Amino acid sequence: MPPRKKSAQAPGSSSVFAVLGSDEGETKRRAMELASELTPEQGGDFGVDTIDGMADNVEQAVQRIRQTKEAMQTLPFFGREKLVWLKNVNFLADTVTSRSASVQDALEDLKEFLSQGLPNGVRFLLSASEVDKRRSFYKSLGKFARVEQFDRIDPTRPGWEEEVQAIVLRLAADLDLRFESEALEIFVRLAGCRWPPIAKRARKD
Repeated sequence: MPPRKKSAQAPGSSSVFAVLGSDEGETKRRAMELASELTPEQGGDFGVDTIDGMADNVEQAVQRIRQTKEAMQTLPFFGREKLVWLKNVNFLADTVTSRSASVQDALEDLKEFLSQGLPNGVRFLLSASEVDKRRSFYKSLGKFARVEQFDRIDPTRPGWEEEVQAIVLRLAADLDLRFESEALEIFVRLAGCRWPPIAKRARKD
């Protein structure tokens, strides 16, 4: 992690994190792992504010966003650091709730707040499985957050085999395994992108 600054952390520093993607299982697994890494050593549960991102309607979605902003503005109870985790968000998808002007206005306000840099010692983690990539909030995330994306490969699109092959080779290298070219092609045709679960992972710093 970069060294802490005495004043508010500048945009682009490692204080804002997002784990997103249509591979729900991998997204949730990585978000949980990252939350553990970002949890302050001192303070225990008091060093983490977890906000449920599952909203049933527009009013709840706006409330969750406001709670998140307020949590980031509140100083830690113990120690000098805290993590705010907006978890399993469902109002970033293309839904009636997310299309609401009230929700979009609240997200714009949150985006502006995050882009200015968080208070010293505060970290923010956002996790969501379904995200409308056409929205301003998503398009702006990469400017001030470290984004990890886990999307399932679409086997109906041309070139998916090459994407899977690249991922299989990377996973095989981690296990010190090697594939002959023909064996790799056969493996991909047999396994497809169903098992083991394979996701495209993209990261922006």
